[in-house]
Amino acid sequence: MIRIRDNKQLPLFDPWAYLGPKRRAMLDASWAGLFKEHCLPNLPVEKLAACFSQTQGRPSKE
Repeated sequence: MIRIRDNKQLPLFDPWAYLGPKRRAMLDASWAGLFKEHCLPNLPVEKLAACFSQTQGRPSKE
């Protein structure tokens, strides 16, 4: 299913709430934090949407 989400809107619930502050800071300082802040908002979702079905999701890989 295609759902284009606004990445600038903050999530209602923090998916990393179970992490302590030290581990959360380590995660944000790693490549994952960099990817979340700089790469993820710039992905061409509209161009990739043509590869996905509205009801079935992406096609299986043979």
